[in-house]
Amino acid sequence: MTTANIAGIYFGGNIEKARELSDTPNLIPKMLSRSQFNLRLHKLEPILIVFLETLGKYWSCLNAESIYSIDSFPISVCDNIQISRSRIYKDESYRGFQAKISTESK
Repeated sequence: MTTANIAGIYFGGNIEKARELSDTPNLIPKMLSRSQFNLRLHKLEPILIVFLETLGKYWSCLNAESIYSIDSFPISVCDNIQISRSRIYKDESYRGFQAKISTESK
């Protein structure tokens, strides 16, 4: 769980980088191999979910007076060239806008 927390905090969720960092004699002397670590992490999934939910509830209690806002501004998700091949976004409302760049010199 320590390595998973290190991955989330310092490496943007990259568990392999966190495992490599943890594989030092001073931090975790007998670090598991990559495959053993993945097996162990998948077995710990229910515990990790409860742990993260508890941390989230605790954090929200500490920040009760904080104000959060959600931006609902629409963004394009597909380039014009890729929208015909997209399996998820076929509607025209998802089509992106690409400004034409003029290469002509004046």
